[in-house]
Amino acid sequence: MRHDHHHFAGTPGCRWRRIWPGLSLGLALLVPPAPPPAPADVLPILSLQETHLFVLERSEDAIRLQERAARDEESIATREAGDAKSALEREKGQIEIVKKDIEAIKARIDAAKKAKDEGARLEFEKQKKIQEIELKLAEKRKEMRDAELSDAEARQNAGSALAAACAREQELRSRRQSFLALLAKENVLPAEVAAEETKVRVMERSVLQAHRDAAERARSAAERRVDLLGKRIEALEAQLAAVTVRG
Repeated sequence: MRHDHHHFAGTPGCRWRRIWPGLSLGLALLVPPAPPPAPADVLPILSLQETHLFVLERSEDAIRLQERAARDEESIATREAGDAKSALEREKGQIEIVKKDIEAIKARIDAAKKAKDEGARLEFEKQKKIQEIELKLAEKRKEMRDAELSDAEARQNAGSALAAACAREQELRSRRQSFLALLAKENVLPAEVAAEETKVRVMERSVLQAHRDAAERARSAAERRVDLLGKRIEALEAQLAAVTVRG
């Protein structure tokens, strides 16, 4: 048994392990590492959130509902613009009528002065004052009709722009679906993914620009509405003044 033990202890492998205990580890470190796997031909799949980073996803029904409301507003505003144009022409005609009445009354006042008819002159002066207030009312009503026309046209433009933006957004939904369908395929080349994503991003930019244009037009429409309300208040004040004088 001693001989066997002595023989086992003297084997070369046993002596190396006893003399250089780190030799095995060193030899392992000298072995070249396995080559890395070849790069895959598929790019990392983008998450749904990343594809919707710039233009938030909305349902088809939500977009269609907003587009329909925008088209309805555009249609209503178009009709109101036509009504405002007609009303504006009537106010212009009324202004001319009142101006002619005032000129006629002035002529009567001059005639009464020449005739030294003080009673007639005072009566004509009263009529002239009433007609001047009627003229101011007609002018304020004309300004109000002008503002109504501007308001209607601005709302018409805003509705049209928003409807167009919604239609473009529907196109973006289809483009995104095509992009996600491509990502779901196997062995898709990076160039294909990049090309399709570029189409999505370009359309996203188009949608954002369209909605920005619609928002700017809506802001303009809101400003026209503020102007219109101011003109209506002024016309109402002129109406109250006319009622007081008529009484």
